[in-house]
Order: sequence, then C-alpha cells, then structure tokens
Amino acid sequence: MALFREKLPKFDSIPRQPNFRGVIEPSDVKTKLQDAFPDADIVLEDLTGTKDHYQARIVSAAFSGKSPVEQHQLVYAALQEEMKGPIHALALKTYTKEAWEKVKK
Repeated sequence: MALFREKLPKFDSIPRQPNFRGVIEPSDVKTKLQDAFPDADIVLEDLTGTKDHYQARIVSAAFSGKSPVEQHQLVYAALQEEMKGPIHALALKTYTKEAWEKVKK
C-alpha cells in the first residue's frame, strides 16, 4: 500500500487552469451572460451557496432557430473561461421569447 501512495501526485503538483480563481460571484456570471445576450431576461441561482454551482434561465432572441444543444453551446461559449475553473456545474434552461411565453402560461 505504501508504494501505491508514493506514486500518486501531490495535490500541489496537479496542473490547474491558468485562470482558476476558485469561485465566481453570481453578479459576475450574470454580467458575462448579459454582455453575451444583451436582450436577455436572465435569472441566475447559486444552487449550493458555494459560488461554483449555478442554474441559469435565459430568455433571448439569440436562441431563435437553434436547437436546445445549440442554445446551450452559445451560453457555454459566453462563459468559456469561467467553465475552465470557477464554475464547476451549470444547469441551463434556455428559451426563445416565444417559447418562454408558452411556458409561463
């Protein structure tokens, strides 16, 4: 057993993403999303209180004509640096304005 432990890398030697900051404030996540989707209605929730697990509901015309996968790819593209470190999990609910009107009823 001792041999096995010696072969494991020390935690400090595990490479991290260069931009890793540990956590990101919800307001910073929302600002990034609002910059990417200026017309959007965005509701962001910190699911665990640890500032690294979020749920976002985004209603934007930018999603028109796109599949749900394509919509989510747009969101991930807007948060690509944050997804490399500070955001560990992101649950997405994306809607066009028309789809959101139907969901609200």
